[in-house]
Amino acid sequence: MARPPASDASKAQEEIDALRTDVHNAYAFVEGQRFTQSFASFTVEEAMDAYVERLSGKDTQQRPNVINRTKNVAERVAVAVKKIKDLPADAFRAADSATDVNTPV
Repeated sequence: MARPPASDASKAQEEIDALRTDVHNAYAFVEGQRFTQSFASFTVEEAMDAYVERLSGKDTQQRPNVINRTKNVAERVAVAVKKIKDLPADAFRAADSATDVNTPV
C-alpha cells in the first residue's frame, strides 16, 4: 500500500485534531454546566449545616466529632501536665547547651 503524500497526511491529522478539539469543547461545556448547576444549588445554609454537623454532629468512639476530639485532647494534655508537675525535679534530664535545642545558656 502506498503512503499518501506528506501534505495529505498533514491535512488529515489537522482534521482529526479539529474533531478532537470540537468533542473536547462540547464535553467541557456540558461538564462546566453541570458543575455550575451543582455549585449554584449549594446554599450558605447547607454549608453552615454541614459545618455544624462536622463540629457537633453524630460521632463514634473511633470517629469523634470535632468538639469531642478537642475535649479528648484537652483532657489528655491536662492529665499529662498534672503527671509532669508531680514528677520530682531530678526525673528530668539536666540541660546541656551543647546538645539541647532552645535551651537558655
